[in-house]
Amino acid sequence: PEEELDAEGPKWSRTLRASIENWLQLLPKAAVSASEIKGEDPIQRCVAREATLAAQILNKVRGDLTRLHACLGGEEQTTNDIRELLHYLRTSSLPPSWRKHHAVPPKMKVDPWIGDLVQRLGKLQQLVAACTDKGLGSHQVWLGGLFQPGAFLTATRQWTARV
Repeated sequence: PEEELDAEGPKWSRTLRASIENWLQLLPKAAVSASEIKGEDPIQRCVAREATLAAQILNKVRGDLTRLHACLGGEEQTTNDIRELLHYLRTSSLPPSWRKHHAVPPKMKVDPWIGDLVQRLGKLQQLVAACTDKGLGSHQVWLGGLFQPGAFLTATRQWTARV
């Protein structure tokens, strides 16, 4: 089938660029900093590791999207990594490099995954704030929203054994 072309390129390229712009607007510019957590208890260390992992994931996703957007706009050269990313995002599939950090349903598409990531990052920001203020206390934790919920459960067991 022939692709629809105009001065801005193929229709799929314009559509994907618009999606990338939307995703970049949804994602925070930076992840919450783990450096604010000064405590030495197991729960605080676990939350700090979650924040570090969240920053890595966010940097990877934002970096990939920014580079792909620039390539689609003709501002950067296309590399093999960008071609692979394009292959996945053009079909709204989740790239393997994005799904490796936590459990993701096999057929999950990019839009719901980005929404889930934004929600996870928001809850993690609240969790880090609770750890830096007075400790978790009665703060509710969304275990399914953590990147490594098993580590958090282990940390709570260690903390309980110390008390």
